[in-house]
Amino acid sequence: MRKTIAILLLIIIGGIFYLYMDSMGDKTDEIINKNDLTTDTLVELARNDYDTLCEIISELQESPDQVVKFYALVTKALYSRDLNEDELKKIIQSQRRIFHQELLKENPEEQHISRSAALIQQAKQEDIKFVDYSINATEFKGESNDKARIKAVFYRNKPVDGGKIYQEFLLHQESSLWYIIGWKQIEEFSVVGE
Repeated sequence: MRKTIAILLLIIIGGIFYLYMDSMGDKTDEIINKNDLTTDTLVELARNDYDTLCEIISELQESPDQVVKFYALVTKALYSRDLNEDELKKIIQSQRRIFHQELLKENPEEQHISRSAALIQQAKQEDIKFVDYSINATEFKGESNDKARIKAVFYRNKPVDGGKIYQEFLLHQESSLWYIIGWKQIEEFSVVGE
């Protein structure tokens, strides 16, 4: 009788644990599927649930355009939100997850954080914020379409240089995940849907 009760309790506890873990996965899917990842959500996850944020990033890395959108979202959060030092660090660390190893080698984490903090502080002094972004269609390259080129435009709240920054991102796919290998500022281009 005691063994039966113990086995039933273990089954019940296991079922509860399974349902709890399953509902946590639904939360991650819900954020991605509904494109609910906003600057507010990004900051909140960086602050309180970094593991879930990392899971979301891994899922976003299945698509090169989602990687660039995440980069743009991080840029918008960094330049338009008042972040404390810990939030700034975690958001930059989350951004580094989408960078290729070669790019990370050239840009050590502490150097990246301090340089970003200085640029963000300068932008705040000039009251410049990134308010939105647009991403053009992905152009695939390589024998197995494992390279991608994506153009993006970042919109600022002030008309400095027209208020827009045009960039082109180069991405590489490794083990089914996409990573940014670099980007450069480019000349103005037509944005699809504008």
